[in-house]
Amino acid sequence: MTTTQNGISQNFWSEFVSTIWEKEELAIKDSLIRIPIVSDDLFNLLVNEFNTADDVHRRTRFCIGFNEQKLKKADILLPRKEDKSFNNYNERIRSLLNGQDYTLIIDAIRVNDTLWDWTYEFLQSLYTELGYVSYGHFYSVFYGNYQVTPFSVHIDQEGAFYFPIIGGKSMRIWTREFADQHPKLKGAKNYQDFLEDSTLLQCEAGGMIYWRSNRWHVGDSKGGDVSIVIAVNPDGPVVRGLLEVLHQEIKDLYGDSIKGFFWKKITRALIEWNEVVEEIKLLSGDDYKNYPASPILRASIYFLSFILSIVPSQKITGKCFFNPDDLQGSAEQTPESIQLAAKKFKWFVGSKIMERASIKLWLTMLTSYGFFPLSAPEIMSDKIENLESDDYIQIYPRRVILYRIIDEYETFIFVNGIGISVSPHPIFPILIRKINSGEVQSVAEILEFSRTVIAESNSKNCQIEDVCKFLDSLLLYRGIQIIPVLSLTANTQ
Repeated sequence: MTTTQNGISQNFWSEFVSTIWEKEELAIKDSLIRIPIVSDDLFNLLVNEFNTADDVHRRTRFCIGFNEQKLKKADILLPRKEDKSFNNYNERIRSLLNGQDYTLIIDAIRVNDTLWDWTYEFLQSLYTELGYVSYGHFYSVFYGNYQVTPFSVHIDQEGAFYFPIIGGKSMRIWTREFADQHPKLKGAKNYQDFLEDSTLLQCEAGGMIYWRSNRWHVGDSKGGDVSIVIAVNPDGPVVRGLLEVLHQEIKDLYGDSIKGFFWKKITRALIEWNEVVEEIKLLSGDDYKNYPASPILRASIYFLSFILSIVPSQKITGKCFFNPDDLQGSAEQTPESIQLAAKKFKWFVGSKIMERASIKLWLTMLTSYGFFPLSAPEIMSDKIENLESDDYIQIYPRRVILYRIIDEYETFIFVNGIGISVSPHPIFPILIRKINSGEVQSVAEILEFSRTVIAESNSKNCQIEDVCKFLDSLLLYRGIQIIPVLSLTANTQ
């Protein structure tokens, strides 16, 4: 029986996909899983440069009772390095608020290398069984002494895997059909009249809660509990993902030029519009009528729902199918859903840029199993090693390095959701196949072999220095690892 470092067997995932995924809810009390990250490490992650040097205040919701606060950068309500732990942070906040109930929620947290390893294996096991991958999975952290989720009974487009780190978690779940029949449930702070028709999900550290998308739900906390949740979108926002990649592609190609300035503004506007459209689709039908919202927002939702209902639009599924037994073969064919999304914007930037963005999105999804956001600094280990000619290397556990030849000038190479650009010289696919075999490779032999192939090709678009840079990049982005000489000696005895 195969298990991953998170302790879940592949047999579990096979059963989960066939009986639970997007069909039922699941709660396993404990003793199922090795928790993704310990409490102190999670707190350190929240206050490190990954999560404080960007727009964290825009990804954070802080509520006092049921009232959400407007946060500014470096707001006093946000966790700080000086707090050092969730417990110390709790004491500081409770002192500031004179003991009032509060809730801290940080969405789309930036992972580090160890949390990414856990997450990669978790998502890989799930999507290997499903045979398709979708875009838009992210972590959220919940903390506070709240009695009820401050935004009341609500619905999200994502399903969720919930992991208590300290303490436990309880969730109440209602089907969409029941909520439609009982509109007073939607947005309710007091839902006692509907308890008998809910499903109660509970677990403790080492356990797991899962609920499918399209479920109305509300949670609680006993105070001092620390939880982390992976939001998974089974029919992910592939249009949004493509626009995000396109936005970055325009920045890379055109920089601060006038053309680049206007295109970046337009793509950002399209991203924001698409988010509004997705929210409208989520609150379809009469959902918006009882949902907590201002009259202006409620009227806007009604108007946009009407517009979207009469404007013809081809349905674009977020499910991107692939062959788990042939990831490289899958990498060479962009899924239909991404191609359909690209057609919406070819008129805007041209087919060439759109094709590059489409390929990058697909290779990112295949090598990160739909997780975002990911950046090179998150993936890189704190212990940066330099590759030497007398080293031996091997592919990082469970990873697959994928490539796609773009044109006569460039090949994209991806691992862990991070891309590398190299020349289209045949040496790179050859080396990737050798590394993906899982065998231990001698760096000296790789370089000698590469020199021979490059010399015989009489190509000027690749030098041995390019191969060295390629290998260093794979090491930096944790596609490969250095195998200690002692390990090699022990394996031969």
